[in-house]
Amino acid sequence: MSKRLDVLIFGATGYTGQYVIEEMARKANQFGFKWGIAGRTANKLKQVLQEASNVTGIENLTSNVDTIVANVTNQQSLIDMCAHTKVLVNCVGPYRHYGEPVVQACLQARTHYIDICGEPQFLETIQLKYDSQAQEREITIVGSCGLDSLIADLGAETIRQECEQNNFEIALIESYLALNAPQATRGLIHFATWEAAVYGLHHANELKALRRKLFEQKLPYSKHKIERKSIFKTTIQGKSFWAVPFPGSDKSVVQRTQYFNYTKLNKKPIRFQPYFQMPSFISVVKLVFFGFIFSLFTKFKLGMQCLLKFPGLFSAGFVTKEGPTRTDCAQASFNMTFVTYTEDNQKLIHEFIGPDPGYIGTSKLSIGCAIMLLKENDRLPAQGGVFTPAEAFGRTSLMKYLEKEGFSFIRKTQSQQAFREYIIKKDFFSGFKAGEFSIYDQSSNTLLYRLESRYGITQTADLYAYPGKQMVASIRNLWSPFLYDAEIQVFDTIFNQWIFGRITQAFPNYTFRYNIQYANRRLIMEHRPFSLTTEIRNEQSSNYVLAQMKLSLSSIILPNKYDLQVYTNELPDVIYLLAVVAYDYDNGRNRRSVQNGK
Repeated sequence: MSKRLDVLIFGATGYTGQYVIEEMARKANQFGFKWGIAGRTANKLKQVLQEASNVTGIENLTSNVDTIVANVTNQQSLIDMCAHTKVLVNCVGPYRHYGEPVVQACLQARTHYIDICGEPQFLETIQLKYDSQAQEREITIVGSCGLDSLIADLGAETIRQECEQNNFEIALIESYLALNAPQATRGLIHFATWEAAVYGLHHANELKALRRKLFEQKLPYSKHKIERKSIFKTTIQGKSFWAVPFPGSDKSVVQRTQYFNYTKLNKKPIRFQPYFQMPSFISVVKLVFFGFIFSLFTKFKLGMQCLLKFPGLFSAGFVTKEGPTRTDCAQASFNMTFVTYTEDNQKLIHEFIGPDPGYIGTSKLSIGCAIMLLKENDRLPAQGGVFTPAEAFGRTSLMKYLEKEGFSFIRKTQSQQAFREYIIKKDFFSGFKAGEFSIYDQSSNTLLYRLESRYGITQTADLYAYPGKQMVASIRNLWSPFLYDAEIQVFDTIFNQWIFGRITQAFPNYTFRYNIQYANRRLIMEHRPFSLTTEIRNEQSSNYVLAQMKLSLSSIILPNKYDLQVYTNELPDVIYLLAVVAYDYDNGRNRRSVQNGK
């Protein structure tokens, strides 16, 4: 195998194949790979290499890159082609028509295989029929290494690994794909993708029997479910949009990964549901209308012929036989938002962002996978087999590689559902005391705690739990002319002892940031600028919100009133109650200083 090419691209003369060739040319220079291309006609292979040379500015591709003539109708030509390379990238679709002979040839020639297929029937059939052979021959076969469905699969796996490190148990992940493109001059989708979709939906009834054989074990998914209508409106990170179920292979591929994780790695499976973002209700109506016609026409032969003969008409102009222009692709981009729900009612938001996913992005994704097979083969889960992208590359540096290629995977924030909520009301008049508070449950009817201050120049107060009026905590301000500094103590009911801590203001004081030390834990309390909200976070994981307090608008006129939400059981709630008291006292002291200065 050492005399072979490193990578060979089959289907090089196709629309997507051209983009894959150009990306391979760039990476071959960077990594020193020896590579080639294959297709049905030698002259066309030279033409696409010349086009790649013109686009990339890399000279002499026509003379330096090997070309191999092969045809899917000639099995021996496929075997001879595969015998020339270590890794084959297959861009010839629809895969249900042309993919299986290529996989067979790779197995015969002991060549690793990658494709950019988004057809669930083909992907699942290949796993069912050839996984054992691939294991025996120590050959890696990885499908769906493009828009369908590496983005969803690798994103979900990255989130799973992150949550595993932070001891979060995932109940459900939803993905929302948005395609961002200006007014396309020649459509957004090439005909080959449309053709695969037509045949895929026509044969969708094959999937049920196929999956009964493929998934022999029933997975113990979480019982956590969110009841959604088929079409619904939602808001994420302040952005409202309509969502419809995503019809591609994402759910199928991610489900296969979950089956592998559970049966091979003993990991709890994650329920996954993909959606497609729609910017307006009008766009939803259009999608439903054309989707209904598409679905109806795929059920009979004449309808399929109409769909394939007039793709522009039945797709409202989104599909053309020429495909989008290079300018259209260069201006397009995508973002996939992942919403993760954990078993303890937390909600995590991640975003996968990148260039045009259909062609520029797919070329980068597929070549990135080929590089991982060559450079990090030892980090794959096994020496051979049929894998999803996340199974194969979830433990490699593929995500880091993609971040250098214009993609980014970002943890946006953590939106959580509160375990408990308190209403904290400050007394209207406290005399010469630092401030006293009554703390109620969410309904404001039941008194849970009472903070009572002592007379003095500085803040000294004790917190009592009701109805027994048992002292559970205290706070004592250490006089400081500039930065707030207070000692706290909390009664630990488990160990039956008092535990000491401290709340100090960070420098400079206009940042409204405080450090809280308690029982070897370091927390951060930070006020959001120009808002009524203050958050308490874990210092080591600053995205992890422990509690959040919000000052009521009525506090502008009446004494301060706070709404405190607690999102975790890690620490006693009285820690957060003392933090509210400290913030209120320091904020009031700052206001008095400003007034006196005036």
